Amino acid sequence: MLLTRCYSLFFLLIISFSVFADNTVGTTADSVVQHTETHASGAIADATAAAAVPELIKTEILQDMSPLGMYLSAHPVVQATIWILIFCSVLTWVIFFSKLFQLYYSAATLRKQQAFLLTQEHFEQARQQLPSKIKFDVSHNLLSEINDELQRSNYLCDDDFKQRLDYRLDRRIQSYTQNMRYGIGPLATIGAVAPFIGLFGTVWGIMNSFIGIVHSQTTSLSVVAPGIAEALFATALGLVAAIPAVIIYNIFTRRLTTYRLQIENLAAILRLMIKRDISLHRLNPATSV
Repeated sequence: MLLTRCYSLFFLLIISFSVFADNTVGTTADSVVQHTETHASGAIADATAAAAVPELIKTEILQDMSPLGMYLSAHPVVQATIWILIFCSVLTWVIFFSKLFQLYYSAATLRKQQAFLLTQEHFEQARQQLPSKIKFDVSHNLLSEINDELQRSNYLCDDDFKQRLDYRLDRRIQSYTQNMRYGIGPLATIGAVAPFIGLFGTVWGIMNSFIGIVHSQTTSLSVVAPGIAEALFATALGLVAAIPAVIIYNIFTRRLTTYRLQIENLAAILRLMIKRDISLHRLNPATSV
């Protein structure tokens, strides 16, 4: 009887323990599953946020890297530098087109004047048959110099007269060359100074980058890139203004040399003509005015 009760009690204990174990395992499993799901959800959220951050940074950088965005976000000093360089570039091209037209028109006119003077036999014929002064202004002025010196010298054509005539013609040639050179000087100044103006903007932009790093306490690309972009933008504008200015200045310098040679050829033709007339005694004071 006692043994039967002990067996019954033992079986009850076993059954109770089994039920308790089942409940504990189920609760633990549910907790593990819930924790796993929570951890997975958090990891997915972190991954999504991490993937979204580069997109935001990329969008911000792309907005700052546009030329207009770089100008608008630039420091006022850098903006002033950009305007100065733009003005230099515009001035360079204005000088280029205006002076190019002037040089080519003058060269064509001088070729026509030279062809006309080569067909003339003596000084009086050239002076009387010369076309309008508007088209042949250089020849008109050179002939006027010769005629004026003849009248001042009372047609006394000695060696001193020839020296005075050469001096007056040389001064007239120098005056024409100097007038044609007017306006080319700024090209040399722009070519020499524009890179340093751009360098000033570069230094200022890099300085702003370091200031931004200090204030934000980070070296991320979104903080450093705008200042560096401003610096490179100013450098590029400096080169855009300087390189064409130097090239155009060299072109005009060569064209001015050609222009001076053309005027010297006209003066040489007139010198030969007047010296030939002196040798042949063809200068007539009565027909000269």
